[in-house]
Amino acid sequence: MAPLLTRTIGLAILLGAVPAAAQDAPEPDEPAAAEEPAQPAEAPDGPRAKAREAFLEGTELARRAQWAQALSAFERAEAIKPHPVTTYNIGTCLRAIGAYTRALVTFQRALRENAATGGDVLPAVLVNQAKTFTAEIDQLLVRVELSVAPAGVRLAVDGRPLQAVGTEHYGDLRPAGEGQTLPAATTTLILNPGAHVFTFSRPGFEPAVVNETFTPGARRPLQIQLDRLPARLHIDANVPQALVTFGGRDLGPTPLDIARPAGTYPLLIEKEGYEPYSSSVEVGPGQRLQIEAPLQPATTSVFETWWFWTAAAAVVAGGVTVTYFATRPDPEPPPYDGGTTGWVIQSFAF
Repeated sequence: MAPLLTRTIGLAILLGAVPAAAQDAPEPDEPAAAEEPAQPAEAPDGPRAKAREAFLEGTELARRAQWAQALSAFERAEAIKPHPVTTYNIGTCLRAIGAYTRALVTFQRALRENAATGGDVLPAVLVNQAKTFTAEIDQLLVRVELSVAPAGVRLAVDGRPLQAVGTEHYGDLRPAGEGQTLPAATTTLILNPGAHVFTFSRPGFEPAVVNETFTPGARRPLQIQLDRLPARLHIDANVPQALVTFGGRDLGPTPLDIARPAGTYPLLIEKEGYEPYSSSVEVGPGQRLQIEAPLQPATTSVFETWWFWTAAAAVVAGGVTVTYFATRPDPEPPPYDGGTTGWVIQSFAF
């Protein structure tokens, strides 16, 4: 198929060379058309002359089937002075080197440019050929029905962002760059046949790199589910070797690093002699969080101090003595001796 394809493209470029050279860049000594006023000849280094020079260079390179070099020459000519024939020739070079997605949109652009000028700039034979090539390429392109979860995933194909054309998205059209967020959960991708590398990414999720090879005209679904990244936490305290309980599990002394799924977890950090630190920690997928607990020295109760209990013991002992003496009955005095007279005075209670 490739040799026949090349011969057809070469013929088309040669057919296109005449209108582009004749209509857009007349020789300086060529008289102007009768219906147009005479114009001074353009300098040899003027834009029109440079565009014509690049166009003729591309035509000669195409004759020798040097399609990549011819493409570069035609693109230089188009940058100086756009023309539907130049656009058409760029499409034929892209088709020859297998850049089918770019060739398709380029042929479509050549037809639009021709229609915008009234439809008589691009010769009829090239209009028909462009339509034939467009239909042929459409049958060669690969269509991938891509389904991705979760929403908001960015995609790059072969290191390039996609180019939206209507409801479809084309690969290979844009320069290398970061992926772009997919517009919907399901997206139709238009790709060249062959091997492709799909790179999916979203913050908080594990990136995915998928390699796929497609035959010409393939129609294939592709489903991608990204996995959530765990949250990573570094837990420490302002005193060493504090014990950590996270999510109800004892994890050991600080400092420590842990990974957990996204969610909300109770955190408790303790050390003897310090007030415990407790908190509720909420972490998202892929989040990195550092926690340092400010443990404060414990406030000792007066009932727990040694001097309190020593003093209390002394007070209790003194209290027992006082109570004893307060409650002990007075001793009875010894009986009075009346002496030699035998007189004894009796006491009476009033």
